[in-house]
Amino acid sequence: MTLPEKITTERLILRPYAFKDTADVFAYATTPGWKQFLPVPVPYLPHHAEEFIAHSILKDREKEMSWAIEFEGHVIGGLEFNLVSKQQEVGEFHWSVGQPHWGQGFVTESGRAIRDLGFQTIPNLHRIQSLADVENIGSWRVMEKIGMTREGMKKKSLFIQNHWADAYWYAILRSEWEQLMSDTGGEA
Repeated sequence: MTLPEKITTERLILRPYAFKDTADVFAYATTPGWKQFLPVPVPYLPHHAEEFIAHSILKDREKEMSWAIEFEGHVIGGLEFNLVSKQQEVGEFHWSVGQPHWGQGFVTESGRAIRDLGFQTIPNLHRIQSLADVENIGSWRVMEKIGMTREGMKKKSLFIQNHWADAYWYAILRSEWEQLMSDTGGEA
């Protein structure tokens, strides 16, 4: 069971990456601070953007789904949702957005859409989880905004930019999502 290839939110279009997005991916991937919490090549060169897009296109959508986050006709970042158990009981989020678009709610907006579609579309999805470097305040705040709860910290569990970093783990269970939807009338 997979999520839709194209998803429209209030301000965004989430859609599969295409090779025409290479310039946009390279542009957001070279903004200041973008790579700080990501395991990406440094320096990030145009061929890295091409390789990233090719890898995204070739993913098995039954297990690994990815979307380009498009805003006003340009790709400003991306989001992945991977099913990490054979029974499709656990999904895991990953995302990144170029620095000029930080703090504008784009990841929260797209994350809520994927969270909701995940629980609505995948019948046995039990939990959605994610992790972030403990210093990546923006990412763990996004997780909190979409209803995820911090479960703990795994010491030195992320290898980013040639060093091991501690990571906070967050998750939301189906039962918690159902309660959130009930409490907010489906607008969370």
